[in-house]
Amino acid sequence: MNVCRRSCLLAGAALFLATQHARAADPLPSLTIDLQHTSVSGLSSGAYMAGQFHVAFSGSLAGAGIVAGGPYGCAEGRLDLALDRCMQTSQGFPDPVALAAKAGSLAASGTIDPLANLADDKIYVFTGRADRTVLSSVAIKIPDFYTSVGVPAANIRLDAAVNAGHGSITENGPVPCATTTSPFVNDCDLDQAGVILEHIYGPLKPATCGQCMR
Repeated sequence: MNVCRRSCLLAGAALFLATQHARAADPLPSLTIDLQHTSVSGLSSGAYMAGQFHVAFSGSLAGAGIVAGGPYGCAEGRLDLALDRCMQTSQGFPDPVALAAKAGSLAASGTIDPLANLADDKIYVFTGRADRTVLSSVAIKIPDFYTSVGVPAANIRLDAAVNAGHGSITENGPVPCATTTSPFVNDCDLDQAGVILEHIYGPLKPATCGQCMR
């Protein structure tokens, strides 16, 4: 009991000191960011996060980069679908039209932003031909979802021709392009981050750190 009491007291003291330190920290600086020109991107589960966030908060975003993921609302709140239909296809394929209808119902109820906000957004979708984690047959449903909610097809770019494994696609990453392994940064001779940003925002200034990964 004495050991337990000492441990609890020490834990309490540490929490108190941490709280006091947080209160004493300098406030974060203000940033001149235009929320209407921000975007969200992610890989794998992060790709699903990006798509979910983009649709739910479309009034504050200009677009999304979705790498090795699937369409908005794919799991429909079910773990079995999240682990199968949204990655593999033994339980069938995601239905982008039905998922778009459910998103419309959520928007109509005010649960998420109006889908009309998506009409002028830019969406980049990537799926690797060698990706066995989230199959291409799942990822290619993303453009159909977005067109079903009113995004012009011209605003959506689907890259599905690269023989890449499951990972972030770079010009000189540590993982061979077609391989799926940690740290999931694949060398496919493609500056995917730059491609995403250019699709959403237009021409970029030349990169200044082309050798950083070497």
